[in-house]
Amino acid sequence: MSSVCPKCGSSQIANDQCGKCGIVISKHRADQSSSAILTSGSISFVAPAASVAPAQSAGPSSAEAYSWKPLSIQETSAAYLKAKKRSTLHRNILMLIVALAVSAIGYGTYRLLLLKASRFSGYYWNSRLRFALTFPEKGWSHYPKHQMGSLLFKEAEDAFYRGGSDQNPGILMGIWTGSDRIKHSVTFDDSILEQMLQDLKEETTARMDELGFETEITGVERAGIGGSDGLVLWADLQKGDLLYETILYAAYDKHSTYTVQFIGKPDQVDQAADEIEQMMSTFNFRRTLI
Repeated sequence: MSSVCPKCGSSQIANDQCGKCGIVISKHRADQSSSAILTSGSISFVAPAASVAPAQSAGPSSAEAYSWKPLSIQETSAAYLKAKKRSTLHRNILMLIVALAVSAIGYGTYRLLLLKASRFSGYYWNSRLRFALTFPEKGWSHYPKHQMGSLLFKEAEDAFYRGGSDQNPGILMGIWTGSDRIKHSVTFDDSILEQMLQDLKEETTARMDELGFETEITGVERAGIGGSDGLVLWADLQKGDLLYETILYAAYDKHSTYTVQFIGKPDQVDQAADEIEQMMSTFNFRRTLI
């Protein structure tokens, strides 16, 4: 047995105990031997199979999957711009709908006022063309000057319509003037009457052909118009599947010829025939109102 303490190196040993540090020499050496075995690596530790934790999926846990995270500045800006764009689009669509509604109401009001303003009855005098006639109390309307170019009769210098609207009249009445190559008195000479009747037929047929109508003259005769001899012509017209009737008055004043033509669907012209005849009986050549 060593006479020196294995822990502090003191030689004060008595009865297997160090007098300086107080350790039991044999017990200390036994402890040192046990420590040497544990640290020598000759014994390895293997965890029991039951203690191995099962493998977990790489995905986020339920807590992580449903946890709230604040949006980044970029995400917040993108969401704001998208919402603003959608709001602007909705506002523009709404403004467009409102504008269209206002326009429709405005146009409807304009058309109503125009229709009321165009209605005409009673005595009418055209100072430029120098004629006058009297209209019934209701039923007829006057075309404004700016619409004359859009009428069926391109040569018309004045125009009225009965029924329907200015864009789709029931009966269209066109009036225009021209120069007469034949000078005549208040009454026609029988020697020229037949020629004038034939000329009127040919001129009417040619004009209606240019407008796309097939023309069948059903009658033509002498008539008193404006205190002078004149002519009246009746004809059936066809354009495609559509049928029309026309009544044409040719009035003569010295060297001027006045043409007053009515055209419309057969039933409407027939219904207004007496009214048209009455109107034309009031036709006269008027250079001054008084």
